[in-house]
Amino acid sequence: MRLALIVGGAEPGRDGIGDHARRLAQEMKRRGHQAWLLALNDPHIDQPEDGEAALRIPGKLPAAARYEQARQALGQRRTDAVLYDLTPTHHQPRGLIWSVAPDMASLAKGRKAAVLMHEYALGSERGAGLKRRLWGRAQRLGIRRFARLLDAPRLAATNVLYAQMMQRDGLAGDVVELYGNVPVRPVPAQNWCLARLQEAGLSGSRTRGFYLTGFFGSLYDGTDLPAAIPLLQAAAAKAGGRLAVLSAGQLGGSEAQWRRWQAQFGPGTASDIAFLALGPRDTAELSDYINSLDLGLSSVPMALAGKSGTLAAFTDHGLRALMLNDSVHYDFMADNAACLPPGALALDAASAALLARTPILERQYRPIPALQAAGDWVERALG
Repeated sequence: MRLALIVGGAEPGRDGIGDHARRLAQEMKRRGHQAWLLALNDPHIDQPEDGEAALRIPGKLPAAARYEQARQALGQRRTDAVLYDLTPTHHQPRGLIWSVAPDMASLAKGRKAAVLMHEYALGSERGAGLKRRLWGRAQRLGIRRFARLLDAPRLAATNVLYAQMMQRDGLAGDVVELYGNVPVRPVPAQNWCLARLQEAGLSGSRTRGFYLTGFFGSLYDGTDLPAAIPLLQAAAAKAGGRLAVLSAGQLGGSEAQWRRWQAQFGPGTASDIAFLALGPRDTAELSDYINSLDLGLSSVPMALAGKSGTLAAFTDHGLRALMLNDSVHYDFMADNAACLPPGALALDAASAALLARTPILERQYRPIPALQAAGDWVERALG
């Protein structure tokens, strides 16, 4: 198979979907296929960059020029299959792709096509305002137009929620679970998080040291860490360690929320929790970080859990994660727990009882790694 994976941008470490496609391209190459990235609307470059692994076309070029260059590249590389790693907002600022759908679909002419949906139909959640509902409806119309213009495409979504929404709109497809963009490394001989806490001058209990919990990435609105503090403190006491709450990655605009929690629960307060923000790290350090935690903490709303790359990275590493946000609901989704990836724990009485009994939970890995499962799906869909 000579496969092009079509994305918006492909700047390593700055385009999550581009990183996802790059890992999948590497997996397909490992299986003996030819695979490359076609970035149609890359915001990080000023001039086209054409290499063996990727063609990146700058978003500042007119759409007609971008799509003509893409069509020529597909022909020159004798591409016989295309996979759209699709986030509509990467192809049009508001995700309204009705006008560009014919150009997008033209890239698949004469080729097998599949679509893996990473974002779908804003405004379907309960309580959405009229403007947001209309915006979401316009998104859905554009996506349906794009799908109709393709020749019998194989469709999939990265999570249960989007798959159900697509089915509602007559776009039935598979679920191809999301994998993280942090390759799994062996567990470090020395606990990486304990070393960072020691460097920061934070001391733990005399018995175990710390009970290590941690976030990865920015914090979503609606994250309720205070509601989890009693549960986490009880688990730490059972484990014999001082509770530590860590963060890795870019907090961005959510840094103020982090500082509020630190002031409310950190050293010098009645809770006396060790807080440590580690900032951006390379993927090797992030793997060591995840491998060193006792329990992951996730700020993504439960309904959207399947679209979170950070939560997928926890799942890839077998780390159990406590969900601290259930702020988004849909009328057609009776129980948001159905949206959780393997190993994720709802913030409820059952999870509290589990962690009170067994605060150090055994790692729970997927039966088939998600990257391998995605490669299997691509071969079934396009082989």
